[in-house]
Amino acid sequence: MCDTVYGVWVKALGEQYNSSDSSVVYFTSAPCLPSHVAAEVSCESEIDAVVSWNSLLSMLSVSRPTNISVVAAVGGTLQTLCTAQHGSCSVSGLSCGESYNLSLIATNEQCSLTAQTHVNVTTRPCTPQRVSVSLLCGFHSALVSWEEKPDVELHTASAVKSSGGGEVKMCNSSGSSCSFTGLDCGEMYNFTVAAYSDGCWSQSSSPTLIHTEPCQPVNVSAQTLCESDEVQLSWDQTGSPAQYSVTARGSLGFTGVYNTTHRFLSAALPCGQHYNLTVRARSSDCDSMNSSPFFFKTGPCVPRDVVTSAQCKFNSGSVSWTPGDGAESYVARATGLDGHTHLCATNTTSCSWTDLHCGEQYTVVVAAEADNCTRMSNSSSVIYMNSCRPQNLAATVNCGMKVVSLDWDVGYGTETYTVSAETGGSAIGLSTTVTTALFSDFVCGQNYNLTVTPVNRYCPGNRSASTSVQTWPCVPVGISAKQDCVSSIAMVTWDSSNGSDYYAATVQTDTGISEMCMSKSDACSIAGLACGYNFFVSVTAFNQQCNVTSEEPASLQTVPCIPTNVSVKLDCSNNSADVSWSPSRGALRYSVLANGSHSDDGCAASDLSCLACGANYTVQVVAMDDRCSSLPSLPVLFESGPCPPHNLNAELSCLSNDLTVTWDAARDADHFLVSLAAANGGNTDVCNTTNTACSTSSLTCGNTYAVQVTSVRGGCRSEHNQSRSIQSAPCRPKGVRGFLNCVTNSAWISWDSAAGAESYTVFAVGGEAYTANCTTSTNTTCEVEDLACGVSYNFTVIAKNRQCESP
Repeated sequence: MCDTVYGVWVKALGEQYNSSDSSVVYFTSAPCLPSHVAAEVSCESEIDAVVSWNSLLSMLSVSRPTNISVVAAVGGTLQTLCTAQHGSCSVSGLSCGESYNLSLIATNEQCSLTAQTHVNVTTRPCTPQRVSVSLLCGFHSALVSWEEKPDVELHTASAVKSSGGGEVKMCNSSGSSCSFTGLDCGEMYNFTVAAYSDGCWSQSSSPTLIHTEPCQPVNVSAQTLCESDEVQLSWDQTGSPAQYSVTARGSLGFTGVYNTTHRFLSAALPCGQHYNLTVRARSSDCDSMNSSPFFFKTGPCVPRDVVTSAQCKFNSGSVSWTPGDGAESYVARATGLDGHTHLCATNTTSCSWTDLHCGEQYTVVVAAEADNCTRMSNSSSVIYMNSCRPQNLAATVNCGMKVVSLDWDVGYGTETYTVSAETGGSAIGLSTTVTTALFSDFVCGQNYNLTVTPVNRYCPGNRSASTSVQTWPCVPVGISAKQDCVSSIAMVTWDSSNGSDYYAATVQTDTGISEMCMSKSDACSIAGLACGYNFFVSVTAFNQQCNVTSEEPASLQTVPCIPTNVSVKLDCSNNSADVSWSPSRGALRYSVLANGSHSDDGCAASDLSCLACGANYTVQVVAMDDRCSSLPSLPVLFESGPCPPHNLNAELSCLSNDLTVTWDAARDADHFLVSLAAANGGNTDVCNTTNTACSTSSLTCGNTYAVQVTSVRGGCRSEHNQSRSIQSAPCRPKGVRGFLNCVTNSAWISWDSAAGAESYTVFAVGGEAYTANCTTSTNTTCEVEDLACGVSYNFTVIAKNRQCESP
């Protein structure tokens, strides 16, 4: 059986036994040939045909599939079109417009068999080739042609308009060309051709694009620009863009032809002519009809050969010119550098002005007028006027550089300036082309007259302008400074400097303390300077332009500062005081002054060893340098020691031995102390009083006393520079005894020595009429002589000293 796999083995048969089976060997029988072969051609898809058949399968097990190949003779060579294991396969890659006889080849692993099918396959027609389109200009038609094939039954050509929704025109032909009529102008059409044969249409040919003949331009217009020769030409056109040929014909013989791809054109046309304008659209194949003509006129031609003249003295000028084509009237305009304009309208060829300005360069242009269009000439001429006087002269002084700058406003029409500076018979001059002049050799403190003269080569009659300037002040010299020691006002003086309006004197320490005074003369004063400083002094001179400061050194030593923290310590023992204080800035030495409460109590000794007793003192310290003294320090009050009492007097009552002491009052004493110093030893304070008298009964007889009175003031006592010595009354004599000398009738009286007695007197009293006495110095016996006889005497002894008698 065809297309069947068989297994074969062999077994040996013996007389008695058979052998085992051999190994199996497989083989496949020849493939089965298909039947009912058919082919169907596809007109639309890329697969050209589908070939199908019926396969004859063996009833036995098939171990390998059978491949069926469709083959055909192509160009004299057998070519496999497709291969399949099932009942159909697709054939592709066949050439268009061809007829193929198909054969099948069945192949398995053992055999390959070929069978004729008697089936023909004819492919769809080929796409038409060499398609071309030709325009028939002026008829809105086109002819489409292509390469003709003998096996094609029919051709269909189509024309698709690109705009307006894609309108389609069709044309059928059994030949090789087809004609389209009624095509729109200025459009783009896509032309394609398709072939029909055996029920199939070929693919359409590649589109052929073509522009139909351009449409006739419409709405032609021209817009003239009055200020130039440029004319703006424009038009409209329906359909696709094209190239255009523009023709402008002038009334004076000018013809201009312009080509453009736009629907507008800017063309420079000669002035002063009437023009006929037409436009024709063009393409590579056809031209449109000319547009309807459009008529217009260009602006007037500008005047030529403009010539000017000027009369400098009278500020007048004139201009003349050659007329221009198309001009009806003229306007001459003279424009100065300042923008001021003078106009002159005329229908002649000249103009003049009488109100031109000085210093101007007038640019004169002439305009032609026609049909409300004024056109200025491209060329101009200049009228040069006389220079104007310079204005707004301003002189500026650069104080640091010692340079004077003179500026002024431009004098119109001036080419150069001559500048001069004069002072005191000397002059400086220079020439410049700018409106600034610099002078670096001026002298300080001078007033210069500055003159600027303009120079113009076109016109005579130059006019100058002047101003003045004061230079910087001269440097102040001769600076000195002194301070009044009492008022502390500092006076700064200097030599007056030329060119100065006023001065400022500045004093400054190296620590930054600074004061200033100002003056219009050569001196000024400064009050309130800090004490004890060394000030550096400078003087600055001012005027309206500058200030200049002195360079020579000067200094000022201010009054020493007032001493502070003054204190006094009193020494009662010698009625002196020690004064101390804090150092004063600027002091070289000090003076201490103590002023007492009385006019004669002053003391200028530095150690106050000259204080008066009993005085109230005000102590002040003055700081001094080589020239000045400070104001005294704040006063410090203290009291000196008390004065000792004067005119001490002591009076003794001999009978009672009472002592009264008096003295003159010591000024400013708080109180007094009275003391007694006995000669036999011992001191006794008997009084502490504020009065000037003291009484005491504490004296003993027969003693000598030193009476002292001491003044007390504060914590000090006066010196004992005055005392009184006084004796108390002698003591009463005791132990009186006596004996009578009968021979001489005298009595010897003796007694015990009485303390304090310097002499003794013995009194004898007898009766009423008899007395006797005797006196002795220091003896304690005395003889009383010349006693009366027979008289009884009482004897008494009295001790005496220089002050008193004893009882």
